[in-house]
Amino acid sequence: RVVESMREYLERLGRVAEDAAMVADMRNERLSLDRNPVPVRAILRMAVDAAKGAAAGRTVDVEMAMETPDEHVSVDSQALVQALTHLITNGIRFTPDGGRVEVRAGVRDGMLSIAVADTGVGMSEGNVESLRAHGAAERDAALHRSAVGLEFNSGGLGLGFSLARGIVAAHG
Repeated sequence: RVVESMREYLERLGRVAEDAAMVADMRNERLSLDRNPVPVRAILRMAVDAAKGAAAGRTVDVEMAMETPDEHVSVDSQALVQALTHLITNGIRFTPDGGRVEVRAGVRDGMLSIAVADTGVGMSEGNVESLRAHGAAERDAALHRSAVGLEFNSGGLGLGFSLARGIVAAHG
C-alpha cells in the first residue's frame, strides 16, 4: 500500500510539473500547437471520459450536448482535451454529489464554442475578477492541500484555469 500511495503521489507531482511548464511556455508565448481536423464529438468525449475517470467515487452527472455533432475543427486535440478536462474536473470538484456538469459545444461561422456549466457552489466575485485579469484565482498557498481525487469542494493549485485560458488563447 505504501508503494502504491507513493506511485500515485509521484504521478500527481509529475502532472503538476507538466502543467506548470506548460503555463510557463504560454506566458513566454512558446506554446506550439499541432493542429489537425478532429471531430468535435471526439474532443468532448475524450475530455468527459478523462474527467469522469478522475472522479471515481463521486456521483456527479456529466452531460454532453452538441449543436453540430459531426462537425470537424482544426485544433490541437491533445491540448484542447487537456483544457476541457481541467474545466470539467473543476466543475465536478465544486459540485455536490447528485449535481450536474454540462458540456455544450457548437460551431458557428467556423468558430468552435464550448461551454462548461455546473450546479456547484460557484465562485466568489473576487476569484472571478482574478481569473479574468490573471487567469488564476486568488488563493492562500499556505492553506492549500492537494486532494487525492475530486473530493467535493477540495482545492487545487489553480493551474487548470491558467492552462485552459492559455490553450484557448493559443488557438486564437
